[in-house]
Amino acid sequence: MSESETPKDGLSPKSQRAERSVTTWVLGGLGNQLFQYAAGLAVARKANAKLQLDLTGFDGYERDFALSKFDIHAERSSPPRFAHGLSRRILEFRRMPLLRKILGPSENCVVREIGQAWQELEFDNWKRLYLRGYWQSYRYFEGIEEELRRIFCPERFIDASIQQLHSEIAGSNSIAVHIRRGDYVSNSGASKTHGIIGKSWYESAASLIKQVSPQCRFEVFSDDPTTGRAIAGDWPNTRIHPSRPAEQDLALISACRHKIIANSTFSWWGAWLSNRLDGLVIAPRQWFTREKLMKTYVEDLFPQGWIRL
Repeated sequence: MSESETPKDGLSPKSQRAERSVTTWVLGGLGNQLFQYAAGLAVARKANAKLQLDLTGFDGYERDFALSKFDIHAERSSPPRFAHGLSRRILEFRRMPLLRKILGPSENCVVREIGQAWQELEFDNWKRLYLRGYWQSYRYFEGIEEELRRIFCPERFIDASIQQLHSEIAGSNSIAVHIRRGDYVSNSGASKTHGIIGKSWYESAASLIKQVSPQCRFEVFSDDPTTGRAIAGDWPNTRIHPSRPAEQDLALISACRHKIIANSTFSWWGAWLSNRLDGLVIAPRQWFTREKLMKTYVEDLFPQGWIRL
């Protein structure tokens, strides 16, 4: 394919070669997309299969496909025919032990996420696998962490506009504070699911970190800097950052020594991708609204050592 024929999303078209493939459905914001790619890549690596991304959900969607800005290697694909309708249900039923014995193995396999808890993604005797879900757990990509840190390395987004700022943050006792608003406020469905982390929680998290690191500087990042100022504007030694491209915020958050993250997969990745391994990460215990948490298992989301407050 010539440079002029390369798609805008940076992905190569689906290959016609007959080989093992893992197709991952991708949708949502940057944080969700990173989780979906990571889970798909891990399965593809274990199965010695090629990775394909189903981007059809972005047609008319409010967010853009953002992974092309990273060093990803995958083909673009539509959802396979076997992932639709009755055939999908039959393939899902084949995962049940008794029916698998009766029907035998299938070359095609559909795996849909069930709830928030980690689930096994290794299956035998498949040739084409389709993953449909968000896969929000570090456990899905255990074993390929270093490869993902290279692929997702946010330092690639440091340009002249933030070079000096990045160096200052990386060389200091800095604390990233991420405050998520956006669709958590504007979208009633998102608000009902995620809820809002308020000022009192951020003040408690800041107080806890200051006990460990009293001589520090708070670096506040938010998709709504006005709210960031309302929550942390009166904290001493604090800088409220203006709106920037999400990738640059990701680079700056990851450069901070400690992190106070929101109930957001975006700041989750900002913490996970950090190379400052001596720092603390404080995450909200109430990742979802109380009603959502009562029926949602979220323990697999948080790596060992992260503090939940």
